[in-house]
Amino acid sequence: MNGPGKPHSFEIAGMNVRELSQALPKVDVHCHLTGSIPRDTAVELARRNKVSTGRSAIEAAYDLRQHSGEAREQAFFDALELLGELVRTPRDLSDAVYGLVAHDVRASNLRYLELFVNPTALARTGMSFTQIQDGLIDGARAAEGDFGVRTNFIACVMRDEPVSYAEEMLDQLIAHRREEFIGIGLDGPEFLDEHRPVHFADVFRRARRHGFKRTAHYVRYGAAEYSVYTDLLACDRIDHGYPVTEDEPVLRRAAESGLPFTVCPTITQLVAGDALPEYSRPETHPIGTMLRGGVWIVPGTDDKSMVHTDIGTEYGIIADWYGLSTRDVVQASLDGISATWLDESDKDALRREFRMEINRLASRVTETAPAVTAQQNPS
Repeated sequence: MNGPGKPHSFEIAGMNVRELSQALPKVDVHCHLTGSIPRDTAVELARRNKVSTGRSAIEAAYDLRQHSGEAREQAFFDALELLGELVRTPRDLSDAVYGLVAHDVRASNLRYLELFVNPTALARTGMSFTQIQDGLIDGARAAEGDFGVRTNFIACVMRDEPVSYAEEMLDQLIAHRREEFIGIGLDGPEFLDEHRPVHFADVFRRARRHGFKRTAHYVRYGAAEYSVYTDLLACDRIDHGYPVTEDEPVLRRAAESGLPFTVCPTITQLVAGDALPEYSRPETHPIGTMLRGGVWIVPGTDDKSMVHTDIGTEYGIIADWYGLSTRDVVQASLDGISATWLDESDKDALRREFRMEINRLASRVTETAPAVTAQQNPS
């Protein structure tokens, strides 16, 4: 989807874009821990920790459609807070990571994940920073052992917390360096002036000096804010980034930058679609303008369990909305690797793995296509 990769030579007949989107190997570089905890895991965490929250309240956290308008967006943040309270020990973190990886491996052939976590929020449970790291990494290693899917972590600064919290989080990342913690992010609600990214510029500069990659959520404040993310925060990737569509020169600059923008159609349509009607329809959603404008977009899942999606579904939605071909979807699968923060040798290894798997998929589909046709069109 406007990525930097060389055109591939794969031909896959006999599958539509939705089927292919589920079957292809894929990376996900925009996924949040708390909102991606599977429902069954959340229920088990509440039981294990003797949390007073009843099962009905947990079920409601996964049913945002019962709300409408701006109430749905508030319900989303309330549900995130509820789910965050269920995670209290390193074991809980391990189970949460393992469960969310297992879900997308089975549902849509996830092959690599970069997962957003909020250490300052998790620390409120009483866990130390190293306990948080140990729990997350234990879950990631268990999932990699069982499914062959590697997970790395992005420690996120929360906009609605004091900058001093972000500074302390970065201090801890530097003091307790783990190879699985590869970067920092900026997320949380974008409602108030004190939430603006400029306030966190010094944190991002220091993270850069210490070799951490950087990304930030960018949903509000308009196109003029784009330069803050690129110049002051020096982001290597931008999450969402829809305001760049509000100004043609900024859109052109975003396309020319070669930066990957992670886009998440399901959550923007479900959570923001009532308050921001342009997000509710494919023809007016900013993703379409970004795609037509040449911006490199990479599908992500965001808070996937809360909005009932997976990485294959997000690929398929974008392909359906904007008439992408099966060749386009295969190219997007391969280009997604370039958007990761793996080192170049690991990217090359993952590309070889993807190409081998795509080749097997193409061969298998070609071999079975006549049988499928015969079943669908009985004589």
